[in-house]
Amino acid sequence: MKVLWLVSITIPAAAEACGLRAGEVSGGWLTGQLHALTNRPDAPFLTVCSVDSRAKTALTGGKGGVRYRILPDGERDTFAMLLRAEKPDLVHIWGTEYPAAAAMHQAALGLGIPALVGIQGVMRDCAAHLCDGVPARYLHSGPVQKLIDRAVPGALLDKMQARFDGLARAEADLLRQARYVTGRTGFDRAAMADLAPDARYFACNETLRPAFYTEPLWQPRTFGTAPVLLLTQGNYPLKNLHTLLLALPALLRRWPGLVLRVAGWGPLDKGALLRPVIEAMFPYQTWCARLIKENGLQHHVQYTGPLQEAEMRQAYLDADVFVLPSYCENSPNSLGEAMLLGLPCAAARAGGIPSMMGEEEGMLYGPPGDAQNLSNALAALLSDPGRAAALGQAARRRALATHDPAANAGTLLAIYRTITGEESLWACRPSPSSSPATAARPPCAVRWTACWTARRKTCSCCWWMTAAPMPPPPCATPWPGRTGASPPCTGKTAGLPPPGTPGWRPLPGNGSCLWTRTTSCCPGCGRRCRPPWPPAPPWFFSAWSGPAAPPPAPWRRGCMNA
Repeated sequence: MKVLWLVSITIPAAAEACGLRAGEVSGGWLTGQLHALTNRPDAPFLTVCSVDSRAKTALTGGKGGVRYRILPDGERDTFAMLLRAEKPDLVHIWGTEYPAAAAMHQAALGLGIPALVGIQGVMRDCAAHLCDGVPARYLHSGPVQKLIDRAVPGALLDKMQARFDGLARAEADLLRQARYVTGRTGFDRAAMADLAPDARYFACNETLRPAFYTEPLWQPRTFGTAPVLLLTQGNYPLKNLHTLLLALPALLRRWPGLVLRVAGWGPLDKGALLRPVIEAMFPYQTWCARLIKENGLQHHVQYTGPLQEAEMRQAYLDADVFVLPSYCENSPNSLGEAMLLGLPCAAARAGGIPSMMGEEEGMLYGPPGDAQNLSNALAALLSDPGRAAALGQAARRRALATHDPAANAGTLLAIYRTITGEESLWACRPSPSSSPATAARPPCAVRWTACWTARRKTCSCCWWMTAAPMPPPPCATPWPGRTGASPPCTGKTAGLPPPGTPGWRPLPGNGSCLWTRTTSCCPGCGRRCRPPWPPAPPWFFSAWSGPAAPPPAPWRRGCMNA
């Protein structure tokens, strides 16, 4: 099996193999999953592709049995050329939040290659909560700010909101066409039911950076009146540094030496001359700096600068509590890394966070913008170090199961095999007796539409239907054998005509897909008959196992043995 990955960043191994400088701070889950998958004896042949503006031409390299392709642009035609050259059995697109994802998806669909879309964050919800809690005066930029931003980009919040909104629209467009998606939380599963109603959902957890699986682990310390809190990201409002800053004064009354360490760069200060310009161009950082000053936190908030893997690991070990107050997250790797090390955690009850950490493994508070609730959650951990350490150990046990490299690699490989196995049955191909030069593609784009509830395969251009039933759906819901019975997993239907409607007839033994040209969904596996269906030709109703006459040459009925 050949699988091509599209990733949003150039991972270190790819940069090294292709002669670029590695500069990864985030994206370690890609390295972790890649390492776990390639360590399997039955691993597929992997090509990892990324788009990097530093590459002036397409770059190719290899390392550890993996081929790396770095492209200078993420256009659909560029990806189509790559796919024709690589000839993968499956494309795995990691994330929807970057423009190249949609281009790759379109290229794969155009060439008839199945594409699995991996959900990272859900951009629709991230965009909706991006600037929660920020005063209105910081949200809008004026003409002078926009003019400066064209020459020297800043971090204007209205520009950031527009970018997030655009990414959310692109994500929705991509997922609307997706046939296969993979996620790992109840939050993203619910989002996919809305954004990708026709896609089949696969659950697969992430494997994190290798350094976080090894010792030494976090150990409780006697911090007295000077505990250390750690926040791994605070550069934009979604991460909710502002609520944490508002929660600190109440904690300082009990622990006057408390320190909050924030990974990343702090507010810029280039002197009195440039200060007004910087404050105007970086409104969120400016507001956070004012909150620090107004609440007397100047000696209690420390910015560490960007941290590489080993440095970030040490920052966890040096902290007493990890804090995650984000307004929206799906499955934050920072939380998983803290849990793997056994560090006590306090997190907002938002997005997919409760799917990663329950009340038995850490402190959940809500809503995310409630500073008093956040302060209370942190105080509960700091005031009872023994309980905090016990929660940290429970969190580690949970994380070791969630982020098990071998188990996750096995699950991912099983997903690949399921998809490629199904696709090999669906592919509509010319008869062996026909010449490739004369084998014209039918309008069905060489794909079968699979109706899992009907357990038949139908070519949507010629309506030729297989006589033999397909296997039961992957949700393993038992299917009744009697004619006209509906399976217990029958979900919603749309446009179902009443019995006896002229021009419509039930297909015997088809379960819940009793009528053609309907949308029927199995909530167990998420598979549904795909609308819109073309009008049925008159001869369609003359036989239920296929048309009365064979389809036009050189196509033959059925592809079960193709």
